[in-house]
Amino acid sequence: MDRSIGKGSNWSAASASKGERTFSNPAIKDVVTFVQTSDETGGELTHLEITLGPGGGNGLHRHVSFSEEFKVLEGKLGVQVGKQSIQLAEGESEVAPLGTNHRFFNDSAKPVRFYVFLRPGHSGFENGLQAAYGLARDGKVSSKGIPKNPLHLALLAEMTDTKPAGPMSILNPVLHRLAQTARRKHVDQELAKYWAG
Repeated sequence: MDRSIGKGSNWSAASASKGERTFSNPAIKDVVTFVQTSDETGGELTHLEITLGPGGGNGLHRHVSFSEEFKVLEGKLGVQVGKQSIQLAEGESEVAPLGTNHRFFNDSAKPVRFYVFLRPGHSGFENGLQAAYGLARDGKVSSKGIPKNPLHLALLAEMTDTKPAGPMSILNPVLHRLAQTARRKHVDQELAKYWAG
């Protein structure tokens, strides 16, 4: 099995040694299920189902390799795309085009369940998601879900093609340099255990 990170990895959720497809992140209050992986769709898409608890969500960011669509199954999901914030109800969807700043959040008192579609699919995102959730389960992240080790953070940002946006975009060059350092020090192997089984 290829244990490299990012693009070119042949990992898929279906090939994980324990066959796990559902992962939780206590720090950001969500549960993610891989419905279809990039490998399973021939690279067309990555399809996730997320249950996000009250107060959960992520920070403003962008991706340059894929678009991200959110479709609500139950509850209400807050989505910011560009400068516009909207509340999506059951059956509604919104797309964050490639390169567009976006985030999702749950400011209601109840969990929200929704689909996420990445087009095209992205195996690095799939691997990085599992690594991030593994670090959270192991207590290696802050209360906001940010890895305590900056080298882990930089590698995850690179793997998942997640670039901080808005005022936090000043971190992008620093994260790039830290990811280079992390690879030289083989820190990527510390993360590989979370998806390689």
